[in-house]
Amino acid sequence: MYKDQEIWKQINALLPSRNQIDELIYPEEEFWEWNENFIHIDAYRNREAKVKIILLYGVGGNGRQ
Repeated sequence: MYKDQEIWKQINALLPSRNQIDELIYPEEEFWEWNENFIHIDAYRNREAKVKIILLYGVGGNGRQ
């Protein structure tokens, strides 16, 4: 989880204050194993939203902690 990762805290501190993630706006984090891949899902859910945005990215490695 982001709250527990020191490196994430260091990266977050480098962002402009308006773009930093704080305890009020952390995403919901889920982990899913699919086809021998470990998927980390960050979600900001809004059931009332008229559109849904899905962003996919990868940074290499197997993602296991």
